[in-house]
Formats: sequence, C-alpha cells, structure tokens
Amino acid sequence: MIECRGRNGWFNFKESFVEGAAGDARIGLLSRQGYRNVPPIYFSGPKGEMEALLLDLLGKVRALP
Repeated sequence: MIECRGRNGWFNFKESFVEGAAGDARIGLLSRQGYRNVPPIYFSGPKGEMEALLLDLLGKVRALP
C-alpha cells in the first residue's frame, strides 16, 4: 500500500488521474475519501515537464536496491 502525505495529513493512495492537454497537463493522486475541488496531491504544468518529473521518479525507484 502506498502512503501519501497531503494537505490534511497522511492518506492511503487509491488511484490517480491525468487530464488536460500538452500545454497544461494535470495529475492528481486520490485517497479513498472524496474531495470537493482539489485532490490531496495535485501536480500541474506543461506535459513535457510533467513527463520529465515522472521519468525522474521512475528512475529513482528503479535504482532502489
């Protein structure tokens, strides 16, 4: 189980979403509890920068022993 820390404390990751267009990609990480207008963890930026961030994280995870 993936644990995350958001604006309201710790929560268990349930699912993610990706939306938007190349110039304004948005990624949200959701918990089991619903949210009103902003998910607990929210990333927003150009598609290329979002892709670079996620690839960087993937490389770091793969490098773990």
